[in-house]
Amino acid sequence: MAEKDLTEIWNPANPVELLNDILRKQNRSFAEPRLIAQVGENTLEVVHHVALYCDKKFLGSGKCSKLGKCNEI
Repeated sequence: MAEKDLTEIWNPANPVELLNDILRKQNRSFAEPRLIAQVGENTLEVVHHVALYCDKKFLGSGKCSKLGKCNEI
């Protein structure tokens, strides 16, 4: 189990919806994605670093190459 990648074991189809359902059950606000960094904007290898916040608290972050796909992190 220690050598497995989490996405091999659990890979939800709509992770943001799942997170928002959990937050709603806890009477919290929905997760809010924010662009926190961007590298290589005018190159072929652009990387966006997006974070999720809830009630002004950091939940987590991830990187993606297409800004429109960042909500799926």
